[in-house]
Amino acid sequence: MSKTVETQIDKCRRLIAGASGRIDELNKLGVCESQLSDLDANLSRLAAMSSDCEAVREQLHDKIAAMHQVLDTVKASFLGIKGTIKQNYPQEEWTKWGIDDRR
Repeated sequence: MSKTVETQIDKCRRLIAGASGRIDELNKLGVCESQLSDLDANLSRLAAMSSDCEAVREQLHDKIAAMHQVLDTVKASFLGIKGTIKQNYPQEEWTKWGIDDRR
């Protein structure tokens, strides 16, 4: 859970705990008990969604790391093949092989 979400949940839980014992005073100010209940329900949803996001972030991190490994393999293979062509053919023929290098 991100620090921002964690902090907001903590603040709201403390507010709900403090306000629950003084609901009569809040009613006079236009805040009803159902608003506190709704807030509490939304906090539960927020915590669950935050956990889901963290799981997706972790999966994304793993997928990105795997992608970078394959990218490194592709780059190394490309450079090896390109180097072989450049060493064995004159520069004028490189473009026929799909190599746009000038030198």
